Amino acid sequence: MKQRLLYSIIALLVLSNIPSTKASEDFAVILKPEWQDLESNPEKAKIFGGKWILAGSIVFKKRAKETVHLNRLYLQWQGACIDKLIGSLYRVEPDKKFIPIQDNLVCDGIWNKAQQTLMLNFDKKETIGFNNTFYLVLTVPNTLESILKKGSFSLLTSSLPEEFKICAVAHPLTLSFDVLGAQITKLD
Repeated sequence: MKQRLLYSIIALLVLSNIPSTKASEDFAVILKPEWQDLESNPEKAKIFGGKWILAGSIVFKKRAKETVHLNRLYLQWQGACIDKLIGSLYRVEPDKKFIPIQDNLVCDGIWNKAQQTLMLNFDKKETIGFNNTFYLVLTVPNTLESILKKGSFSLLTSSLPEEFKICAVAHPLTLSFDVLGAQITKLD
């Protein structure tokens, strides 16, 4: 009887440490590459140091009732080495046309050349609701555009709240521009 009870306790402890399917269904992170030029005026592109490119969206979905806050996202570059990159993260308001204005700005990024990482440390923590969408906007000089289109960014799991870390186990969290370029080429 004692041995059976011991096995039951061990089984319960082991099972409690395995992420449940329900937990993975309650939280999701979806990355979708884009490549949309937000500024068609070449004069403004000169002033900003390059074109403003909507590089991709990062969507957080949460069905659980618990409160979850997001205060940073780190995107590690996979591709040719980049010396300098300027990027910002914007909040997307549902049912409104996206405009990269100060009211929607979550934070400006800091480029870590040694780690090839765009660090997006939020000015204020964001409370994640049922569906939150953020847009990554990059300032892309002509010399950098072809390099970016041949690589990708991986969302570092360490920058996610605990509740969303399981999403990275199930699916790679990547904004892959080389795949996007291949899709565009196939359509031409």
